[in-house]
Amino acid sequence: MISFKSIFSRIIFLHVIAVVIVAIVMPLVLFWFVRSAANDLHDQAMREQADAVARHLVLRPDGGWTLDLPPALEAIYSPAYGRYAYAVLDDTGKVLFSSLRDSLPVFPQDFHSSPHSPDVTFMATGKGGSAMSGVSLAKEMSGRTVWVQVGEDFSHRDVIIDDIVADFFRRVAWIVLPMLLLLLAIDIGGRTLAMAQRFVHHVAQVLSPDCAPLFLTDGFREYLTALLTHYGQWVQPARRRAQGPAPKPRWMPLPQLLYAQVIKTVRRRRLVRVSHRVVFGTLEAAQQVLAACGWQINTAFIERVNLSIRQHVAAVGRRVTTLCKGEVGMRQQLVLYHVYYNFGLPHASLRVPLAAPLPTNGTGSATQWQLRTPAMAAGLTDHVWTLREVLLFRVPPWPQPAGV
Repeated sequence: MISFKSIFSRIIFLHVIAVVIVAIVMPLVLFWFVRSAANDLHDQAMREQADAVARHLVLRPDGGWTLDLPPALEAIYSPAYGRYAYAVLDDTGKVLFSSLRDSLPVFPQDFHSSPHSPDVTFMATGKGGSAMSGVSLAKEMSGRTVWVQVGEDFSHRDVIIDDIVADFFRRVAWIVLPMLLLLLAIDIGGRTLAMAQRFVHHVAQVLSPDCAPLFLTDGFREYLTALLTHYGQWVQPARRRAQGPAPKPRWMPLPQLLYAQVIKTVRRRRLVRVSHRVVFGTLEAAQQVLAACGWQINTAFIERVNLSIRQHVAAVGRRVTTLCKGEVGMRQQLVLYHVYYNFGLPHASLRVPLAAPLPTNGTGSATQWQLRTPAMAAGLTDHVWTLREVLLFRVPPWPQPAGV
């Protein structure tokens, strides 16, 4: 059984399998449609030609038959041209008229085994180096039935529709695979500018208007555009010359904006190098902000948040069978996780020492630390919430009316 390192690799594998299947099935289906359309056009053309030949067939008073084709039809069915052929047979199978040499029928037809043959029969036969395909059309005149056979030689040099169908795979079908690969890249793809814009916009909404924090991201270049969109301003460049038009205003980042990237180089699924790149601001300014907390330029915090979400929300875990099928369900699981993470899950890094150790109910050592959640550290509550309290808490409508 195939083992996957991540859910993303499994998705790519399944998409590739789907692309391969579609790349095989789609050309076959297209070929079937092209061939069916070509056969329908050919059969319709053959029936129209059989009707045209039958219109010039006359029954004489003595019981004989006369066929007087105009010069245009005679040229089409001439043996010198060789593309089309016709034959007229009576109800016993005797050839009355034929454009072929030796007055032969275009198609062999057994009138004894099928006395109730349909009025229109589409036939195909091969003779020598030719491949005739056409129609056998029944016509009744004065109580007598004759069969008008018209066929086209597909091996003739002027027949191109058969060549188009035969060369379909070589000339057309190969286009299907690049198109499907393009759709695969679009479908799976990676992060986009729209995703970066939504993320930065959400961050900007929860911060004060004049706050421009230090941003640390990976090497995804669309973050630069998103940050510049939300934390930029129009700047009028100074004149370089006394004459001439004034320079146009430029959209520039705010002076207090600090943005650095953590560039990770991975080879054969192994991290081989980590480098830092300052995009907005200076390296000294970024290090000064981080030095107050004893930190360095890294993306470990957001990576830890992503890991915590994957460990607590089954819908976004790796190699799981509980994938969420809709955005609404995903948001509901994330909201429940956020409430539990901030109100019901104590964090070891937030604990504070007790003024006096508290004895336990068992034989263990006394409790020396008070466990706290992020909500307790922020002053939003004074105790660790149970899951019952989380589920039974009545959330007021938001935004709340003025004065409440």
